[in-house]
Parts: sequence; structure tokens; C-alpha cells
Amino acid sequence: MRKSKLFLVISSLLLVITVGAQVQVELKLGLDNSSAIIDGVSDNIVPTINNVVNPSAGIAASYRLDKYFSVGTGVSYQKKGFDLKEGTSFNLAGIDIPVGVELRYRETSMRIPLYLQYTYPINKLDVYIKTGASANLGLGGNYKTIANSIINITLSDTPIDYGQRIQKTVYTGEIAAGIAYEYNGGKILGEIGYTRAFTNKIEDTTFDLNLKEKTVSARIGYAMVF
Repeated sequence: MRKSKLFLVISSLLLVITVGAQVQVELKLGLDNSSAIIDGVSDNIVPTINNVVNPSAGIAASYRLDKYFSVGTGVSYQKKGFDLKEGTSFNLAGIDIPVGVELRYRETSMRIPLYLQYTYPINKLDVYIKTGASANLGLGGNYKTIANSIINITLSDTPIDYGQRIQKTVYTGEIAAGIAYEYNGGKILGEIGYTRAFTNKIEDTTFDLNLKEKTVSARIGYAMVF
């Protein structure tokens, strides 16, 4: 909890110091292709993990340090998740996945990033790369167990209960690259990025099992420079 508050304070301070300075404000929409990585179990019993694609939306503000470098933060809302399929019985941190049953995990979260960006201008086109970290705050969701057959049958639909096993706050590292084209007094943006969690989303100390999230994203948007 202390780390979450510190991350929020730093992000807020960064937004405050940009007031009155040259800043770039961005509105972006995109698609997130999210999945998960399981550690702590034998490769022979790791279930099949399928990606899930969901939309995301956010706003960001960056402060220009010089011609090439800037720092930024913002907030975005996204829905992430993953599907686990297993042909034999499997237990994921207290969630039982019987034979022939699929687990579908879905969660809405708020992402607050801190990043450093390098931009290389080419006439009206900017090419940039940025890297940093983010705090992802879980806002709720559910996980379903689905019996796979000719007609899929929902066996259970359980709301996410944050606690020792399912973490509400996850910290991630991220990198992204994109282009920005000057248009009508602003900039049209397009970028792709990769995010991987530093901390576990689901963990079970009894079985020494950990699950971390990862996401590949594609976003477009519009930026205004003030």
C-alpha cells in the first residue's frame, strides 16, 4: 500500500510541475493483448495459456526536458485477462481447474505510468521510444470455470477477492516505440508497446506457484502541445 501511495504522489508531482511549462497532452485508444506467465510448477503440468484482447483508453502528459528527452505520466483504464486450459486436474492458488475445464480470468485495472521518452524529429514526423514502470491498480473483475464440450457450460462465476493470493496492485516494467505526425496544430500518434509484471498477480506460497501478467499493446491517439 505504501508503494502505491508513493507512486501516486510522484505521478501527481510530475503533473504539477508541468503546469505553465511546455507539455504534451495525449489522448489514446488501443487494444491490449494480455496473457500470463506461470512459475514454480513443473513444465509437465503447466496448462495452456491463451491470450485475451481487450480495448483500453487513457490520457498522458509529458514534460519536455530538451530537444530529445521528456518525462511523462498519466492514467489509463484497461481490461486484462487470460484463459487457462488443462486436460488434467490443476490447482492455481486455490482455484481448482478439473479435467476438461477452462479458467477465464478477467480484470479491469487502472494503470499509472512513469516514463522517460527519447524523440528523434524528422521534419513533421517524430520517431520515439520510451521506457519506464507503472502501477496497475485492480478495480475488480471475475474468473469463470467453463466446461469445454460441444456447448460450453459455465460451472462457476466468481468475483475477484483481493488478498494474499490475488494482488490488487501490480508493478510492471514497460517499453514502447511509436511515431507522431504533425497535423492541424497537434500530432497524430501511433505506438506499440510491451509490458511485463515485476510482481505477482496470483501467488501461492504453499505450492510455490506464481503468476505474472504480460501485455502487448497497440495504440493510436492525438496529442496537443502547450
